[in-house]
Amino acid sequence: MEKSPIDNLSKEATKLLGQIDEVRQKVRYIISRAHLVPLGEDRRAGMVFDSETMSYSLGWTNDQSLKASGMPFAGAHGAAAVVKESYNLFRTNIRPGWAKTKEMINKDPHRQPYKSFPRMGKHHGSVIKVSPDGEKLSIYASGFRAPNGMGVGPNGEVTTGDNEGSFVPSAPLHWVKPDSFNGVVDSYHGKRKLKSSPILGYEIEYKNRFMHPKADAREGFQHDPNEAPKPLVWMSKKRGIDNSGGGQAWVTSNKWGPLKDQLLHLSYGQSKMYVVLKEEKNGQVQGGVARIPVELSSSAVRARINPRDGQLYASGLKGWQTNAKGNGGLDRIRYTGKPVHLPNSIQVKKDRIEIGFYEALEPKAANSLSQFKFGAWNIKWSFNYGSQETPVKELELKKV
Repeated sequence: MEKSPIDNLSKEATKLLGQIDEVRQKVRYIISRAHLVPLGEDRRAGMVFDSETMSYSLGWTNDQSLKASGMPFAGAHGAAAVVKESYNLFRTNIRPGWAKTKEMINKDPHRQPYKSFPRMGKHHGSVIKVSPDGEKLSIYASGFRAPNGMGVGPNGEVTTGDNEGSFVPSAPLHWVKPDSFNGVVDSYHGKRKLKSSPILGYEIEYKNRFMHPKADAREGFQHDPNEAPKPLVWMSKKRGIDNSGGGQAWVTSNKWGPLKDQLLHLSYGQSKMYVVLKEEKNGQVQGGVARIPVELSSSAVRARINPRDGQLYASGLKGWQTNAKGNGGLDRIRYTGKPVHLPNSIQVKKDRIEIGFYEALEPKAANSLSQFKFGAWNIKWSFNYGSQETPVKELELKKV
C-alpha cells in the first residue's frame, strides 16, 4: 500500500523531534526574542541580559533544583529560560532589582485542574534568591500557588501576586518577607510547623476531573484558619479588580511626576494597572490599590521604567482567564504633566479610614455621602478553589 503524505509528514516530524532531543541532551540555552545564548562550559547555570527587552534570564540544570512539570505560565516580557527537564520547558520571571543577588519565582504547575499538587520539586511555589554568579541558590519565601510575576524595590523589597485557586481564596498582592509562609500548604518549604494539612495525600479521586477534591472528608485532615496568609491586599475578581496578577514595578523616574517611588501592580486577568497604597502596622504591611486610568492594548504582565526616556513600558498577552483586547501588546505609559486624580496614601484607624490624594478634592463633593460607596466582604482561606465573598452587614458609612 502506498504511503500517504500524512504518513511521510509524521515520519519526518518524528525524525526531527529525535534530532532536537539529541541536541537538548548536549546543550543548554537561554532563549530570548532575538537569539539563543549557550549557558557556559559547565552547562549548570547561566544568565544573560537582553538589551532589547531590558531583562535578565537564568538557566539552571541541577537535577535537584528547578524541574518543571505540567504547563507553567509563559513570561510575556523579556527573555525566558529554557531547560531540558522531564521533556518540559521551564520559564521564569527574574527581577534583578537593586540587590546584589537576583530574585526569581518558581511557579507551581498542575497536571490537571482542581487536583492537588503532583510531581512537585523542592523549590516549587517559591521565591528563590540566586547569587549573580549562579553558584548559590536559596529559598527566600514559599507557599505560593501559581504566581505570574514579581517585583524588587530599590531597597530590596520583594513583592508578588498569585492566582486564585487552592489555598488562594482571591487574588493577593504579597509583601514578601524572608522565610514567610504565603498560604499554600503543599508548596511551603520553610521551617515553621504548620497545623494545616496539605491537599496531597488527602484528595479524593473523582471520575469527573472537574469536581473539586474533598480533602477534609479523609481522616487526619486538619485546617487551622489562624494560619491564613495576610497579604498586603486581597483583590476581588467579582468586582473586576484582579483574578490573575502579573508582575510589579517600582517608579524610579523623576519623569513620572508625583508617582515617583510608588509601587505599581499589574493585572493579567483584568488588563489593568494599579498604584499600590500601603502602610505598615505592627510589622504587617497592608493597604489597597487604585487603578491608573489607562487603556492597554492587551493585558498587563510585565512593566519596567526605561532608563533612557524615564517612562514606563508595559507588555502583555492574551491567553486563558483574561479580558485582554489584543493577542499581545507593548505600551508606553508617560506622565503628561496634567493633574493626577488618584489617591496617594491610606491609613486605617479605629473608627475611620483616611485616604490622601495628589490633588485637592472639590469640597462639596468630598463631603457628600452620596459620592461614596463602602463595603466589606469576608473570604475563606481553605483547600477549596477560591472563595465566595460574604458581605459584612454590620459596617455602616456615617460620615466623610
